[in-house]
Amino acid sequence: MHRLRMLAERAWGRLLGADPGLIRLRSAGRTTVALAVVLAVLALLAAVAGQPSSGVMVGALVAMAPALSPPDLDPRHRRFTTVLLVAVAATTLSAGALLAPHRLAGGLGLVLVSTMAFYVQRFGSRGTVLGTGALLAYFAALVVGPPPGQLPWLVTAVAVGAGTGHLVLGSVLLDRPDRVLPRTLAAFQVRVGAVVDAVDDAVRAGRADERLLGRLRTRSARLNETALTVHGQLTQHRDDTGRPLDVDVEQLLRVVFDAELAAERLGSSAERVAATVEEISPAVRARLHDALEAVGTELQTATNPVDLTAAGRRAAGVLDIDPGSPSTEDGDATEDVRRLALALHETAGAVVQLHLLAASPADRTGIGDGPVSAGEKETVDERPKNMERPAGEESPDTVPTRLGPSTRRAIQVGVATSLAIVAGNLLSATRWYWAFISALVIFLGTESSGQTLARGWQRLLGTVLGLAAGVVLATAVRGDTVASLVLVVAAFYLTLFFMQAGYAVSVFFSTVLLALVYGLLGEFSVDVLVDRFQETAVGATIGVLVALVVLPSSTAELARGAARDFTATLADLVGSAAGSPLGKESSPPLTEQTAELTRRLHRLRTVAAPMTSGVTGLGGRHGARRALEVLTNCSHYARTLAGISARPAPSHTRAAVQDDLDAAARHVQENIAALGDLIAGRTATVSPADDLLDRAEQALRARSPEEGGRRVDHDGAEEPGSRELIAIHTLRRLDAAVTGLARDLGAKEPAGRRRDAGSPEQHS
Repeated sequence: MHRLRMLAERAWGRLLGADPGLIRLRSAGRTTVALAVVLAVLALLAAVAGQPSSGVMVGALVAMAPALSPPDLDPRHRRFTTVLLVAVAATTLSAGALLAPHRLAGGLGLVLVSTMAFYVQRFGSRGTVLGTGALLAYFAALVVGPPPGQLPWLVTAVAVGAGTGHLVLGSVLLDRPDRVLPRTLAAFQVRVGAVVDAVDDAVRAGRADERLLGRLRTRSARLNETALTVHGQLTQHRDDTGRPLDVDVEQLLRVVFDAELAAERLGSSAERVAATVEEISPAVRARLHDALEAVGTELQTATNPVDLTAAGRRAAGVLDIDPGSPSTEDGDATEDVRRLALALHETAGAVVQLHLLAASPADRTGIGDGPVSAGEKETVDERPKNMERPAGEESPDTVPTRLGPSTRRAIQVGVATSLAIVAGNLLSATRWYWAFISALVIFLGTESSGQTLARGWQRLLGTVLGLAAGVVLATAVRGDTVASLVLVVAAFYLTLFFMQAGYAVSVFFSTVLLALVYGLLGEFSVDVLVDRFQETAVGATIGVLVALVVLPSSTAELARGAARDFTATLADLVGSAAGSPLGKESSPPLTEQTAELTRRLHRLRTVAAPMTSGVTGLGGRHGARRALEVLTNCSHYARTLAGISARPAPSHTRAAVQDDLDAAARHVQENIAALGDLIAGRTATVSPADDLLDRAEQALRARSPEEGGRRVDHDGAEEPGSRELIAIHTLRRLDAAVTGLARDLGAKEPAGRRRDAGSPEQHS
């Protein structure tokens, strides 16, 4: 029974890890329930009033506009948006009904409304909701073709549907931050546990296994995504005076950042241990495995910080390696083991601190003192992992044309939908709208021609597979209304669930949904689904061609713009973080700046994903990967520098290195700015900051022969000046990475100062 409970807890943990905070699961569930309620209310109203069911469909479509748009946290804004939605939808609904009998005028109107729907996305959440609602209402009127006498009923259905949807989504099923945050923090803990498990697998392999190390890097990237989700929720609700959180938000942000950095150090240490694992004695490897397994199990299944604290102390035991053991014949191997054990100890300690901050006072009783937080100690010999986050912001530097992104997409949508309507009518006069929909939706969430191309083939793939599955399911449940309805609800839910996580999968389930609906209506046939595929193929092809020909947005140009944004944010963070160890204050806070740097890096990775050539001028796929790896290294070094800066240095240490470290940091910032110029295609000169960093290190060591050497045991003791030395070493690695990439892009520098940016851990 205990084993079954453990398996159930681990399965639940994996679900939390796959969907942090169960956000997608709950969002899809809320939308499905809201649609069901809206349909029930409108169906009842139609039956009582003796009106046709067309109003039910139109009202339900408009009611879903807020659910298909970015959320607005302010309840007053949501209410006002709902009122505007009814007015806008009623207007376009009336126009669509009047133009429906006139095919040419109706088609031109549909193109115009589609273009405006994309254009108004520039006005944020409200613009997206209103544009989506207007398009859905006009499109429904055009397809249904209601007589003018039904307009009062249809407008009433829109108002009732929008009001009911707002009531269900905005009040009854509204997610409260005090309920969402604990789930997201639990997902963060599970993702940390997944990193620990991957480290355990890599260490136990007994050799450097690229497959296992690749899994470790992937899990580290997912941990970064979840950490950014936590940061977003905390910062959003910190400013939401209507629903304040009963936690210390700033301290919680700090501890989440500590845990994230500790897990990153754990992963980078594991890569070095895996490379030298044959030089480590079996006894030490066994102790490492026991500690990793204990911490990983507790992170994946336990909610009691006491057990996690006990598991973390096993990692502390690994730090007490016997100097006479066979493993110490190679000093580097022993030091790698110590780093890994220390990072594991810090990771467990940071998660314990997370529990302490997030728990109620009653829940904190008996936890005691756990392992020290990662904010107290930072290592420097580490290599970062990928940091990814869903992109969304638009930067002026990433626009390759004079038109803004929303204007350019609106024009492309206008051209694509015009051609799709014509081509769709040539294929089928009754089902032309599938070509229109296909040409329209592949522009959603895309910024470049490469992204649109990827959307196009994903839509075709999802449609083909969905048609095959839809034929099988619709045939199997033909005549069984209950089974058909259950499958319809399930397919609708899964379409929403995968809408953000996997576009092809979402298209697959939407195609299955269509086949099931036709089966319920008694209109299912293979010929109908073949028409669906042909229209989809035509629409997707037109959309891709328009994206490539009409005002094309180059993926390479977007990537260069995103890289320039990244380097600008990197330079700002370095300036703030390098000053903080010396007692200076940063504004905005370092946690805000590090989160922004992570968002910039993820945006760079997102816009560069479709590319088959270099990201910033380097040719070939290998060049793109190398550039992204180096920039990811830069991000990690800057984030590590920010982590070191959590607490100011003593005044006597500050006086020793104040001027020299400031000068070195400014020089590194100048090199980063030069890298940004090179990415933009301008000429620039870089010179390593080694001399300034050497001077700062010598000044620090001159304070005392004991200072400058890092002395940290597993109880958290640290010699004076060690954090300043770590800051110097981290700046050295960051500078080496920046100047190395700059040289690859053609930078000029004084002769005899070449380094390899691809191997930053070689520099100390």
